[in-house]
Amino acid sequence: MMNELRQDIPEDLGKLDRALETLAHRAMAGFQPPASLLEKLKRMKPQARIMPIGEKEPASYPHRRVRKVRVWMMGLVAAAACLIAFFGFRNLASNNLGLMEYRSGFATIMRSGRAVGPLLVQKLRSGDILETHQGNLAALLDSRVQLLMNEKTVVNISARNKIALTTGEIWVYVTPGSGAFRVEVPGGVVDVIGTSFGVRVAHNGINVMVSKGIVGFSANNQDERIIAGERLFLPRGGVLSATNKIKDENLRHPPLWVEKIIKAIAAERLREFFPSAVPVR
Repeated sequence: MMNELRQDIPEDLGKLDRALETLAHRAMAGFQPPASLLEKLKRMKPQARIMPIGEKEPASYPHRRVRKVRVWMMGLVAAAACLIAFFGFRNLASNNLGLMEYRSGFATIMRSGRAVGPLLVQKLRSGDILETHQGNLAALLDSRVQLLMNEKTVVNISARNKIALTTGEIWVYVTPGSGAFRVEVPGGVVDVIGTSFGVRVAHNGINVMVSKGIVGFSANNQDERIIAGERLFLPRGGVLSATNKIKDENLRHPPLWVEKIIKAIAAERLREFFPSAVPVR
């Protein structure tokens, strides 16, 4: 051990090192050091506790008890933090149903009877009511459903995969293979799986227009399937049947107001990431 010591180490520590080395060799041979030597070594290095051979260390010392209490408290705090984080995240995830990505003109989000602040990107929650008066609004629901709202439209966000259209016109893009999505309308339900379609609720009835995929429409205990390029009109108080459907190849493309919103969103994204690339109006 002395070979590893530096030359400038204090002489007392060198003596202590040699004494400890001697004790270690003798202890291996079964030598019991005298009590006077033990006391001397304790005074030379009071932090070291040298016990006679055969003596057992007590089960716990005060500093060990304190350490155990600290470790136990740290574990309890960590467990509590994990529980809070887990349930807090679940609550946040359940409340956060999507984002409002774009709005123009007079378009608002009503929450608990009050209008939400004028942030461009706003998180949506269950129970939010989206209203467009003289403007448009675009929202991303559950990271898979693009909802576009025309003027004078009211939509209630019910859940991740369900909305209610009270009045007005919407256009919806659902990622194919991502699961079902439902639009509730007065007196009927529109169910889709991976498609793009539009729904209009007017005073005289309901229009369902499909540009891609297949949509199921249920009303008055009747079901009808609407495929791409078809439009179904259900008069208010009328009966749902196949005669309500007509072919309209123009539906292969979204309406003009939808294209305008999509272009506006693209310009907004371009302005956000590449400001110099957007022409100044």
